[in-house]
Amino acid sequence: MSVPTWEKLGAGLRAARRAVVLPSGGRLTAKELADRLGVSAPTISRVETGARHPGALLDRWLDETAAPDELRAELQVLAADTTELAAWRQLHTRGWETHQHDYAALERSATTIISFQNSLIPGLLQTAAYTSYLLETVVGLDSDETATAVRSRLDRQRLLYERGRTFRVVITEAVLRHRLGGEAIMAEQLRRLADLSRLPTVDLGVIPVDTDMASRYGASFDLYDGIDGTDDGLVVVELEAGELREHDPGKVEAYRRRHAIYWAAALTGAAAGDFVEAGAQRMESRIFG
Repeated sequence: MSVPTWEKLGAGLRAARRAVVLPSGGRLTAKELADRLGVSAPTISRVETGARHPGALLDRWLDETAAPDELRAELQVLAADTTELAAWRQLHTRGWETHQHDYAALERSATTIISFQNSLIPGLLQTAAYTSYLLETVVGLDSDETATAVRSRLDRQRLLYERGRTFRVVITEAVLRHRLGGEAIMAEQLRRLADLSRLPTVDLGVIPVDTDMASRYGASFDLYDGIDGTDDGLVVVELEAGELREHDPGKVEAYRRRHAIYWAAALTGAAAGDFVEAGAQRMESRIFG
């Protein structure tokens, strides 16, 4: 199995940091490098593990660690590849818990997350039952892996209640009508979604099926803005083959514009919450008569 480009890049940057010998005789730590670069220690960790592209940090990192010319040239070539595709098999081989941990770190690092979904309820807005069915029946995790992943995902949802964060989500009506796991699971999920839409941190948009659209729907994606207090943005796109991550500013901006088109077409605010709640009521009426 090939090592993803960002992991190779991160490993090289970690080697450059560890090669620095301080006057005390010790090695340069991630915290010390973070202080020199004016970022957090978790940022250094995410770069070194390949969870994020170094972006504008690259040249300063190489300067602070006095990286040899040969290593500098190699890492600059790797950094030029701002797009990375990781197959689902690769991600699952690392362990689902590790994958969830990486997502949690990415979500915590961003001040704003904008999402478009035309297949599933976004993870941060899912109920335990919806997540359990998805991971065990659709993804194929065993019961222990599912339980661990559900706990992790529910723990991640605490971000929804933190001031200063923004979650702007656009979903299509098809997502609301797709009875993943059956009507009981979906009715509970829609109630939860309607409730969360009233949080001050959550902006929900719903595109009804009969909406005139200025653009076709593309793949579902999440865009993370303001990563670690910088201007860096990262897009994660869900594909059949795996997960694509895009760091190039121009391409990130293209996804931002696409999301704006979807948002302009969507019901928002109270209208979106009422639309979702009406869907829950229809399902409940069929369940309970």
